[in-house]
Amino acid sequence: MIRQIRVGSRVVEYSLRTYRRSRSIKIAIHIDGRVALSAPPRISVRMVEQFLLSKSDWVLAQLDRVSASPRAAVPKHTATEIKRFRLQARELAESRIAKFNTHYGFVFHRVSIRNQRTRWGSCSKTGNLNFNYRIALLPPHLVDYIVVHELCHLREFNHSPAFWERVAQCVPDFRECKRQLRAIGLLG
Repeated sequence: MIRQIRVGSRVVEYSLRTYRRSRSIKIAIHIDGRVALSAPPRISVRMVEQFLLSKSDWVLAQLDRVSASPRAAVPKHTATEIKRFRLQARELAESRIAKFNTHYGFVFHRVSIRNQRTRWGSCSKTGNLNFNYRIALLPPHLVDYIVVHELCHLREFNHSPAFWERVAQCVPDFRECKRQLRAIGLLG
């Protein structure tokens, strides 16, 4: 559900989703200017809006930043493009998993290619690896980082020092890869 609130001198539209496992309120400003909030179910809309207002300077600065970005004008992918990118992403993910899992030897169940809005990849507790179809649009070294990152979650389901040590075994420049992915954002 889309809601509106006055933030400073602007009216900001935002979406709110509640998550049973969420422990705090989070704000995400997407590259297309969407403001998305997530919160635990027990927190009222009023409390969420108070939190949003307490972060008003940051929210307005981020909205200004994305509106000035040339990426904000990138059109959404068509259904035909998404289908093609999904096929490319599956081939890419499976080949990179095969390469890097010779080093790690982890057991996983299924590989899925999805149209995720906020993540490049994820790993479920049941050992399923999920990747955003947009990995097909990334440079190879960033795809390698995403694949290794999710593979390492099969053993370390967190971002502890032990997790990052595992990632560094195959992607020693993982910090630079993280920085580049943040700069790219999720397009289209």
